Amino acid sequence: MADNITRFVLLFEGRTGSTFIMNALNSHPSIISEGEILVRKSAQEQNDIMRALYGRSEAGIKAIGFKTKLRDIADTENFLTLLDEFDVKVIFMYRKNLIKLALSRLNAKRLFEHTGRWNQIKGENPLPPFAPSIEEFEQALEFRRQKEEELKEFMERITRPLMVRYYEDLLEERDVLFNNIFSYINVPPADLQSNVVKNTDDDMRNILLNYDQIKEHYKGTEYEEMF
Repeated sequence: MADNITRFVLLFEGRTGSTFIMNALNSHPSIISEGEILVRKSAQEQNDIMRALYGRSEAGIKAIGFKTKLRDIADTENFLTLLDEFDVKVIFMYRKNLIKLALSRLNAKRLFEHTGRWNQIKGENPLPPFAPSIEEFEQALEFRRQKEEELKEFMERITRPLMVRYYEDLLEERDVLFNNIFSYINVPPADLQSNVVKNTDDDMRNILLNYDQIKEHYKGTEYEEMF
């Protein structure tokens, strides 16, 4: 487009740090960063929403974007067309450790059942440890593995500029991650704030009462090293 605003979209599957990232980016004075605005919308509604968002032009704003899961896109062909039309830059968020990803999914479901929210807010007490069954854990792991593969396949269809980042980057080098994003979407660095905090302890022993049982179940598999 003719203006100097960068349009971007963050594609992700749940529990990869997307809420924290988008919430933090929205505290930047030069960024409009929306959440999952396509959820439960028809293809036409999604088309109208994306056009309205990417068509915005406000004083001082240098980047506009939102985030979405692949499964929430009603018409992938039109989505890809809009990315081209609005010269959208794409950010993909993945998580390398699928065992921790499955655990985070199970724990997030507990949080949702308890609070109606999928993410923990700053100042809120974390849920106590729990002991999911082997079957529950296997189902969560298979669901996440499948969704991650579908997202990677979709990425191959995108002809737009791509930035691939990992949840682990957010934990280990947060400032580097955000500086990379600033450069990618052409905004100056700034101090960011987010009221979203990590919901699941990174040490699985602190959240899984049956940690040893689940670890033993995956002994000798590709997932063993993820414990």
